[in-house]
Amino acid sequence: MANNTMTSAVQIKPAWWRNTRIKIAIQVLLLIVFSAVAAAGKQWAPSMQIPGSSGFFWLGPLILGRMVVKRHGAGTVMGAGMAVWGLVLGFDKPMATNLALYGITGAVLDLVAAIPLINIRNFFGAIICGFAAHMVKFGFVVTSAFAFAGAKHFMIFGLAKSALTHAGIGIALAIMAWALYKAGERVITHRKEI
Repeated sequence: MANNTMTSAVQIKPAWWRNTRIKIAIQVLLLIVFSAVAAAGKQWAPSMQIPGSSGFFWLGPLILGRMVVKRHGAGTVMGAGMAVWGLVLGFDKPMATNLALYGITGAVLDLVAAIPLINIRNFFGAIICGFAAHMVKFGFVVTSAFAFAGAKHFMIFGLAKSALTHAGIGIALAIMAWALYKAGERVITHRKEI
């Protein structure tokens, strides 16, 4: 019986949420907030001397934001938004590079989340999305290092180790984002039951 109560409680939506304009405005606001949190996390992430470790501070909010805003393209918008916030916060790379790097990472979240058997709001779906997004970011950085003039100063040392840390961090971030999403879901469900 409790299961039926929970299911019906989740399906109840407040009257204001049925208004399409309000719903869209809230989702746009969420995209702005999640991209701002991700950009701030990237800018002010402490150096841990571990390849990909800054992902803890910027990729986690993107994954969580994509879980919360259930719209195709939300990841891409947040990634692009992160690049725009980077202008305000003073990212060290040019706007075009940031737009490509974070926009592509967000687009990968969207693409993987759109695969029919993968649900980013489920445990294994989140892991697959986080892994794919962080590995594409890693690939972008490595490709950029080889392609641009600065490549002669870039030494590929421990490429496999770096790839493994990116993979592990992407998976860990996805698990953390999934846990936060589920905790929020429980709080909302509990409040509706009261």
